[in-house]
Amino acid sequence: MSKFIDKTLSNAIGYIQQSIYSEKYAKRNGLLQGIDGRAKIIALLFLIISAVYAKTIDMLLFFIVLSMILAAASKIPLSFFIPRVWFFVPLFTGIIVLPATLNVVTPGKEIFTLMAIKSWHLSVTKEGIHAAAILIARVAATSSFAILITLTTRWNDAVESMHDLKFPKVFVLVLSMSYRYIFLLLDMVKNMLLSRKSRVMGKEKSMGSWKLYSPIIASLFMKAFSLNGKVYHAMLARGFGNEPQSMKKKSINIKSVLFLLLCTSLAIAMLICERQEVVQCLLP
Repeated sequence: MSKFIDKTLSNAIGYIQQSIYSEKYAKRNGLLQGIDGRAKIIALLFLIISAVYAKTIDMLLFFIVLSMILAAASKIPLSFFIPRVWFFVPLFTGIIVLPATLNVVTPGKEIFTLMAIKSWHLSVTKEGIHAAAILIARVAATSSFAILITLTTRWNDAVESMHDLKFPKVFVLVLSMSYRYIFLLLDMVKNMLLSRKSRVMGKEKSMGSWKLYSPIIASLFMKAFSLNGKVYHAMLARGFGNEPQSMKKKSINIKSVLFLLLCTSLAIAMLICERQEVVQCLLP
């Protein structure tokens, strides 16, 4: 039995289970769950922008700790939240910034030498490590706030909030349709591979299995294309007017307004403090 089917099936089922598992946090009675989606998106976007412009490691650590406090107040276990953030940060960002720690990219005080060939040498510098740490901390802070939005907001509420905030109509529509029908396509993949697996006996050769799986991939593309037309015509038959409509009219509450004012004030204050520190460093 080829491992290709087993791995694809487990990944498809795992993705669906993870999405359902994450959705349960949006239904909890926590701090961010009680905030209006529009206020939540604006407030956390201000914090993300402030973290992007932060230039000191202390400021970035403050934003990381703040995201953990918000996660705990929203009844999201830190044992689930922290690995979700820090698993991807060192893996991808760390690989990208690894060359920045070397003296050939970031000259400075050398900490230790990796390689030496006659007069040329390759070493790690203190300034390079500092620059890499700032970038990793910045990515961690911004991704933490972005993950908080996705974990504490139901998908329908997030789409409606983006529509109310006048996000581009095409962006909101494509995002909404993609999220809904990706689960349908995953279910198609699962059924196609499961039917293939149930008809296989013994061990398959690698080349032979790939020849059999290529028609499955082509069939999936054809089904997705056919589904695209059927869904669009079904939407037109139900009165779709090229713009998503919401039947609910939500009014923002006092709690959401206070949270928005607090986060925006904090973000602006952090930006001002950061600017003053930079100006003081530049002054003689």
